[in-house]
Amino acid sequence: MSDDIKKAPRYLIRFHGRGGQGAVTAAQLCAMAFNGPATCMPTFGAERMGSPVASFVKLSKDFEKVRTNEQVYSPQYVAVLDDTLLSDVDCTAGMVPGGYLVINTCRPIEEVREIISKNNPPAINIALIDATNIALEYLGRNITNTLILGALLKVAPELFTIEQLSDAIADQFNPKIAQKNMDAIKVVPDATTVYPADGDVKISYETDYKKQWSHVKPDLIGVKEWDLAGVWYVDKVDGGSKRVNTGAWGVSVAQYHPEYCIQCGNCVFVCPDFCILREEVDGKWQVVGVDEFHCKGCGNCVAVCPGKKDKETGEKHKALTMVMKC
Repeated sequence: MSDDIKKAPRYLIRFHGRGGQGAVTAAQLCAMAFNGPATCMPTFGAERMGSPVASFVKLSKDFEKVRTNEQVYSPQYVAVLDDTLLSDVDCTAGMVPGGYLVINTCRPIEEVREIISKNNPPAINIALIDATNIALEYLGRNITNTLILGALLKVAPELFTIEQLSDAIADQFNPKIAQKNMDAIKVVPDATTVYPADGDVKISYETDYKKQWSHVKPDLIGVKEWDLAGVWYVDKVDGGSKRVNTGAWGVSVAQYHPEYCIQCGNCVFVCPDFCILREEVDGKWQVVGVDEFHCKGCGNCVAVCPGKKDKETGEKHKALTMVMKC
């Protein structure tokens, strides 16, 4: 092996997404687009669509630097496909100083910095891209994995070119879908805004850089905080599903319009997470709203709502509609 190859940097990338958003595919495309040895792997279990997942990529001209299969603990680049994950997951964990955090969001930079500041990240650069709206315009659905790669390409042009990324997309998808993604990617660089880190911080590509406890925090909630009888079956512990903010899993949420509700109850029966709120009125259960903390935005309630005609216009309106969070 030549000395030049031995000196080749190792690029470490981590993708954060929700089940069904394509974070795993993003890692695969990243490895396919790189002109050299690359490995990628996901981490997830039996989670449902919308639950947090992560995937990892290692790239280097030196095969010895990417041959291991452990997850990426100290990435130089982190891509977040859904900005609600910033509150649920420490997306900056282990990032090296001078690294780049690429986020799909329409939030202002001040709000983003406030959210991630609670995890005390090092001095990092932040790139923001409203990939969701671009995806809806070009693809017709909220799948932003290829677009986040376009934003990554802007902050890290040394990884691959837009032509190499397009070739990887063409290999992965059928021609019609691939072309839509390639058309969308072309507008991403101009739509991506980069906010440099404070100070002159140089990014590190050291192969042995790893911050202590960068992968797991030692202060996580454990068995000492829970009742011995188990959180699922005791009244005095507000545990189980009540504690899981599944409402952060979706980009939209159901909105209730009482003036158009005929109290048919269809929505109550189809909601997979019991998010339709009801109250007993005069001995009958009445729909009164939506539990936004748990609503994942699946749209089942909207699909079965029969609606009600407006007496003035004759137009039919549904009592439940889906509203984008951003």
